[in-house]
Amino acid sequence: MSPRIYVSDVPSVSVISESIVTHLLASRPGQPSNFIGRYPDHFPAFVDADTGTTITRAQFKSLVFRFGHGLTTIGAKRGDTLLVFSPNSLAYPIVVCGAIAAGIRCTLANTAYTGRELAHQYHDSGAHLLITTADGLPVVRDMFKSLSISETEGDNRIIVLSDGLSWAEGSASPSRSEIKDLLTMEELLTRGSLSREERFDGELAKSETVFLCYSSGTTGKPKGVETTHRNVVSVINMVEPTFIETAPDKDRMLAILPFYHIFGLVKSLLFTFHIGVATVIQQRFEPVQFCANVEKYKITLALVVPPVLVLLARHEGECLPFQRYSSF
Repeated sequence: MSPRIYVSDVPSVSVISESIVTHLLASRPGQPSNFIGRYPDHFPAFVDADTGTTITRAQFKSLVFRFGHGLTTIGAKRGDTLLVFSPNSLAYPIVVCGAIAAGIRCTLANTAYTGRELAHQYHDSGAHLLITTADGLPVVRDMFKSLSISETEGDNRIIVLSDGLSWAEGSASPSRSEIKDLLTMEELLTRGSLSREERFDGELAKSETVFLCYSSGTTGKPKGVETTHRNVVSVINMVEPTFIETAPDKDRMLAILPFYHIFGLVKSLLFTFHIGVATVIQQRFEPVQFCANVEKYKITLALVVPPVLVLLARHEGECLPFQRYSSF
């Protein structure tokens, strides 16, 4: 007896073999010249929840290409690995997509890691350059120490995300002594721009790793999970037909899931850009701030996990209902 094949009611999705950055940013045949991806360049892409600083789709593409070029000026090249050790921020999508545009894969680290835990991922992933915040520097330096890398050599591998948002036409921040003499993202953004992204088409999209996220290490040490360009593009395209209907000019997503996790990265950062919905980025989940941001930004969408729902249900404060959420 032949096996029964169950077929989805949703139409099949074509498998597209191209870079995730190409898929998100490239203009398509027949579209107006002012489109970035599938939507107009003036549509908001990402919003900093704390300040309201907003990056449009056009600004996002420009920043991505500038950061990608900046990485090449310090010796980074196609096939290298960049370790990102940072909480959610407005800079996060710039860093990740900028690296990918330059042909560099990203390994994303849990911000709760100790120096020794971070050292395992840094070494195991083959990373050289590392990007972090001023608050993350003590852990990063402890990591380099555990790997017998001198402070001078370690500092030469660090790129710092400052606290301010002047690079996004937002407010500046006071200079912090701990980042003195270290290379910053702002500096890299001043060095020019890529003329186009590195392409990963056909078999390259199938075989080239773009993200190297790590397991929790429940048994043994955390293990790197390689995700290719075609993996990510396919997931985004498969999710869309089954996702709730959205209106790019009205809906807003509140992102509280950590971007270092594949769920938060793909669904709260890349997928929302793909469907034209602005993502309001909250650094980490905190129930009162979550509810305040729902009200402030008229949030209509949020991706959460069951523990967040339980906490919100039991919390003493009140949260204005928003239209839709998804829990996994």
